[in-house]
Amino acid sequence: TLADVKEFLDMEIIGVVPEDPKVRLALAQKQPIVHAYPRSPSAKKFREIAEVVAGLKERERMKTRIPEHSPIFSWLKR
Repeated sequence: TLADVKEFLDMEIIGVVPEDPKVRLALAQKQPIVHAYPRSPSAKKFREIAEVVAGLKERERMKTRIPEHSPIFSWLKR
């Protein structure tokens, strides 16, 4: 769960970027995802996180969740 990740990292999580096949395509083009595919789910989330870091958006308004099937959980259990 997100709480498990937060506890493992011992820090606040301000966002979770979803898995997105467009990331691989942007990488192959050597372009940031936010420029190559600005409407992709991951680009939208990166911009949302950047707004929080820049102080333009409050953390409480963000909806952060990690899907239970996310590979991060298998990594954490190692």
